[in-house]
Amino acid sequence: MVKPDPIVWNPYLGQVRLIKPSKKLYISYKYCMGYDNKNNHKILRRLFYQGTVEYEIYDFKSDSWRVLDVTCNWIIHHYRQGFSLKGNTYFVAQGREEGLRESLICFDFTSERFRHCLDQESNYSKGDSVILSSAGEEQLAVLFHRVDTYEIEIRITTKIEADDVTWTSFLKIDVEPFESSGMFWKFLRYGIFYVDEKNKAALICDYHCSRAYVIGEDNYFKVVSLGESTGSPVVCSYVPSSVQIQKGQVHAGAKRKVRDY
Repeated sequence: MVKPDPIVWNPYLGQVRLIKPSKKLYISYKYCMGYDNKNNHKILRRLFYQGTVEYEIYDFKSDSWRVLDVTCNWIIHHYRQGFSLKGNTYFVAQGREEGLRESLICFDFTSERFRHCLDQESNYSKGDSVILSSAGEEQLAVLFHRVDTYEIEIRITTKIEADDVTWTSFLKIDVEPFESSGMFWKFLRYGIFYVDEKNKAALICDYHCSRAYVIGEDNYFKVVSLGESTGSPVVCSYVPSSVQIQKGQVHAGAKRKVRDY
């Protein structure tokens, strides 16, 4: 999807669909997409304005937006990306009553509600970082960085169900010798990462996607310059999909153009 006017694109099938935005104007917004238990695709939009957050749902079948009357008991920071898996979208969020402790939460596109999945370790401290990513179509990956030990650990899910999430350790590396590489700490809170399970490695991009870090077994560490950018480019993983983009309902007398390539 592309903002400010949402466009849904399936590169594998070459399909493009322009989504008519709602009329509300906000300073910042984030999108994520999923589907319910009847395979009806939907878009969740988070709207940020003057310290408040609202949620809207777009339904592909009805081709319409509606305000979502939902209370989220967690704080999902605007820089946090959501990752879709098996129709739902997962976030790292902070509990409103748990201080800085972070949790894994999920937005369920069937119930259209947020639900809790897993708490971060109780020894979490200020300055530690937790970043969420995906590992293929069936797994989530999470990166932990502890400031007191300079250790990065990446874990991958072995089981992810409504009330049961389990992980296995994928990679550990001591980054203390590399802290002098400059702004290394910044990506750990605002960056993104991807895992290469075959080669037991991970690629981590900083917030502006101008620099990447490759980490691997035996404390392998490499910095790769990606060049300067005038904006904030978006880097994301893509798994080819044969799922058709739903065209929705065309009501009597209505005209709508849908571009399929």
